[in-house]
Order: sequence, then C-alpha cells, then structure tokens
Amino acid sequence: MVKGTLRVIGIGQDIELRVVSFLTRARQVTDDVVFIDLGSEDETKILVEEIGCTLPVSYTHLTLP
Repeated sequence: MVKGTLRVIGIGQDIELRVVSFLTRARQVTDDVVFIDLGSEDETKILVEEIGCTLPVSYTHLTLP
C-alpha cells in the first residue's frame, strides 16, 4: 500500500490510554489521520495534537449508540 492514498478517521472520547497506539498504527498506513474527539475530559486531545494528527473542531454534540 502506498502512503497517502488512504485517510484513517478515528472517533472517540476519553481514550488517552489507547489513542497513542491507535494513531501510531494508523500512521504506519497513511499520513492522513484524523481523530474526532467527542468531548474528552482526559488528555486524549493533547495526545492527538502531539502526535501530529488532524483534530477537527469539537463534536461534543454527537452521540454514539
């Protein structure tokens, strides 16, 4: 697989213990990694930004079933 031909999108909330592993593995496949945070109160957003992945504007109004 050629890097850059795929976008990986992660969605979650309060997953600081798992987000680094997820994003690191996603970056092995593509440089285009986006994480949509659903209103984390832990360090999730900070870690996403430190890894250099895209973190769009807050989506706290969304809910997951």
